[in-house]
Formats: sequence, C-alpha cells, structure tokens
Amino acid sequence: MIVNIPEPPLQEADIISRPKDSGLGEHYGTIVRTALLLPPNAFPYLYPKFVVAHTMPGAGKTVTTIEEFSKGRQCRISRQNRTPEERLAVELAATSDLGRPYAALDNCETDTNRVQFGIATSPTANLLSGVAIVVGGFVAGALLSDRD
Repeated sequence: MIVNIPEPPLQEADIISRPKDSGLGEHYGTIVRTALLLPPNAFPYLYPKFVVAHTMPGAGKTVTTIEEFSKGRQCRISRQNRTPEERLAVELAATSDLGRPYAALDNCETDTNRVQFGIATSPTANLLSGVAIVVGGFVAGALLSDRD
C-alpha cells in the first residue's frame, strides 16, 4: 500500500513572498529554522520553529518572525525539490551575511536568488535599471540637442 504523506506547510529553505508595502511587486525571503540561529531556550514559550532571512531598506539583511515578515498580508510559499543537505546549505547561505546593508540593486529578490540558486539577479531591479538608462538617454539627448 502507498500512503502519500503531505508536505509540511513550511519547510527550511522555502521561498516566502508577500506584496511589498508600496504595492508594486513582491518582497522575498528564505525560511530558516530558528534552531539554526538561537538555542531553543533563548525565548521560552515564544520560540517559533521558523524565521525569515530577508533584506529590506533601512534594516539591511536581517531575520524576523514570519508574522513580522508578512505584516498581516497573505504570503506565498515556493519550494524547490531538495535533499535535507541542500536545504541546510540554503539556510546557511541565507544567514551567512546577516547585517549586510541594503543596496537598491542588491535587493530582497537579488538576495533570495543568490541564496536559493547561486545567481544574484533581480528581474525587478534589472527592469528599473533599464528604464533609468532609457530615460537618462532621452534626457541627455534632449539636453545635447538644445545646444545647437
């Protein structure tokens, strides 16, 4: 007999996302086991099983509870098919640079892609950079044509 065991709702190394405060796009993070960062007796009765490693303006790379991360919004979970060893490697990557300052072109999406897939890329930041370059080109062209 085959018995299907349901996946847990949260698992270490899951990608978690929610709408950004601005309403434009998604804010991303990586689920990490709290026990990887703090001893179980650090917060008696308040010890969550999981926290979220993510980067934000002002805070930089930080760890928050899932409730703090969600800000009361609906979150989405994305899970890669990984072995326990691969999930641990993602967790370690997600927590290896805590305290790193936030940078506009090294945002939450870039950080999550670096941690999850080893490629530091942000389609959102790339799009904004491309728009800025195009707009800058038009402005420079207009300024140069006014010189004639």
